[in-house]
Amino acid sequence: PLNTGMYSFRLEEKDGVGVDDMYENLLLLAIGESFGDDVCAVRIVDKGKNRSIVTQYELWCKKESDDVKTALSEIYNGSVKWSPFEW
Repeated sequence: PLNTGMYSFRLEEKDGVGVDDMYENLLLLAIGESFGDDVCAVRIVDKGKNRSIVTQYELWCKKESDDVKTALSEIYNGSVKWSPFEW
């Protein structure tokens, strides 16, 4: 019930950054409190099909947060979007 939504983005391993590196970056940002107090969970989902590696990263949050957007923009230049949860 604390999670109102999530930030999500996808990363293909061919983009020069591996899944393990991206996961490590997200964990260090979460542990180092770079996201502030808004992140409740970090989730990684394999969305690949037919031997492709496409990973979706999700940060489950208490609310939409400028701290999270700023931290993500520093390590990932792709499209990061906020998606509210529908209960």
